[in-house]
Amino acid sequence: MHKFVRSLLTEWRRLGLPVEGEKIVVAVSGGADSVSLLLALDELRKRKKIQNELIAAHFDHGLRREASDADAEFVKTLAEGLGVRCIVGRGKIASKGNLEQNARRARYQFLQKTAVESRATAVVTAHTINDQAETFLFNLVRGTGPDGLAAMPPDRELGDGIILARPLLRWPHRAETDAFCNDMDDEPRSYTMNEVPAFNRL
Repeated sequence: MHKFVRSLLTEWRRLGLPVEGEKIVVAVSGGADSVSLLLALDELRKRKKIQNELIAAHFDHGLRREASDADAEFVKTLAEGLGVRCIVGRGKIASKGNLEQNARRARYQFLQKTAVESRATAVVTAHTINDQAETFLFNLVRGTGPDGLAAMPPDRELGDGIILARPLLRWPHRAETDAFCNDMDDEPRSYTMNEVPAFNRL
């Protein structure tokens, strides 16, 4: 078993996430972090370390035109190859206020709705230690209080009884997720985070 997959299993158990019979929504943007999460979870499923139904969920903000369409197609193709159901959501982002925050809010609303309609108990996202550091610095520059400086928790309630968990938050850096994707690919390619906007990860 690949070291990355073993580390994910350790964190999965530490967070107390379900390992049998429940549906899990996996947020997949198409970048290295989310692709590595889906690939590793599929590997755990094939090895029967977890026996959950995985549902790949991709939200297309429609902000990058052809590139957004390409991201959605890539995620659908990836999920199909793994035998994982894929749900793609699309929506217009409010232009009033902070675009990044509006896009993030729309994405989480889509993930929550997908989980409820799929009768899933949890949504998992691929935030890494890099995202944690970026969020901390962003909040620091913005002048947030002590709660904001705590950055992102590894899990919290999303709403409607759905748990939002971030099993990559404590350990991998982006170089590790990119390397794992290429290790798992018969034809190595670079899954760089430049492929997707920042608000599609947070």
